[in-house]
Amino acid sequence: MQTYQIRLTRDAEKAILKINQALPAIGSKIRTQIDALKANPHLGLKLQGSGQETRRIRVGDYRIIYEIYKHYLLILVVYIGPRGGAY
Repeated sequence: MQTYQIRLTRDAEKAILKINQALPAIGSKIRTQIDALKANPHLGLKLQGSGQETRRIRVGDYRIIYEIYKHYLLILVVYIGPRGGAY
């Protein structure tokens, strides 16, 4: 079984820091979900109409949007934030 690397965009890093400060319990759950992607990157639901392998995971009222790059064994977390602003 292959393990994927996880990278966060600068905006996603800033978002997780803000969430950790305001809501540490939610921040912890988000980190747990992101870490779980290393072993199984297909946990999230595929976004409709996305040409790439773009997926989403819901954590409470927050959404994690990420892209899978199979050739590089890389997961790029693009967005972490409220569900309403995710798209």
